[in-house]
Amino acid sequence: MGTDPALWRHGRAAKLLITGATGMVGRHLVEEALRRGYEVLAPVRSPEKAKDLTDPGIHLVHTDLTDPAAVRDLFRLHRPDYVIHNAGVTKLNVRQSADYAANVEMVRILLDAASEWTPDLKKFVFNSSLEAGGPGDETTMQPKRIGDDAQPVTDYGRSKREAEQVITDRASVPYVIFRPGGVYGRYDRGLLPYFSLARFGILPLFVSDRQRISVIYAKDLARLFLDSLASDVSSGTYYASDGQVYTTAEFAGAIARQLNKAARTPVIPRRSLMLLSRFSESLAKYAGFKNFLPEERVRQLVYLNWSCDISETVRAFGFKPDYMLEEGLADASDWYLKGLRQ
Repeated sequence: MGTDPALWRHGRAAKLLITGATGMVGRHLVEEALRRGYEVLAPVRSPEKAKDLTDPGIHLVHTDLTDPAAVRDLFRLHRPDYVIHNAGVTKLNVRQSADYAANVEMVRILLDAASEWTPDLKKFVFNSSLEAGGPGDETTMQPKRIGDDAQPVTDYGRSKREAEQVITDRASVPYVIFRPGGVYGRYDRGLLPYFSLARFGILPLFVSDRQRISVIYAKDLARLFLDSLASDVSSGTYYASDGQVYTTAEFAGAIARQLNKAARTPVIPRRSLMLLSRFSESLAKYAGFKNFLPEERVRQLVYLNWSCDISETVRAFGFKPDYMLEEGLADASDWYLKGLRQ
């Protein structure tokens, strides 16, 4: 491991560009970067979402990351030393959609701007996803490893995989690509429906109670990303999790325990899940309701092995998570419980 580069030139704080700073992972990245002494440059599309990012170490810039001219101006005016690209669209339904293209094009636009205005960029870190690698083998149930074939099964996963390939094909700057498992923590709204159901003593599982997953607490993920900036690693792709593999039944039980509940965990079979998705789609199309179970989500849920192996990550970065699942949920429990009351 190298030394933290936050103060690396004439006593000036290194400038770190963090995209997606107003999201759940982005906010943890900003907090960790400020703690380490970086000057944070945060391009935001919606200033309203960033109104609480008031630390003097944050420089907010109203920028559309899908606009090449705007991004070139961002790099020309601010000349970041490092980039963590965390922004992206997570809810995709159609592969040919503008959102799918945006996940890929944002990477290309950022690298083009960096090549033109900051050719000495120290490192480009990309927040990809476990979905870019695809599910693990369902016969052996071995966790997905770096070196295994990438076989994404969702539009989101395919878009992240294409974005990874843009980075590796260009390779004009030092880069690190991370593929996190499920990320949870403060500012997360994705788990709120599960906490809500747990209050009523029920947490349904999808397809099987032996479905396996890997997860990581957002604080640990942010720390890993920032550690990678100080590392000697100049190219590579790495999985990220807390190092454990959980069944979805274990995950559900951990949520229920945060509420001091004993929740039942009925399994929704694959066929019923598909029918429920079609019903949800019809409600959205003809009655104007929100699609609570889009086809894209079902394509993920039907696979049994969403676990990953982080041995290469540990070896490259000396990574040791501070939070296992129970500790992470406990640390963020006030956030989730507050979310239930809103």
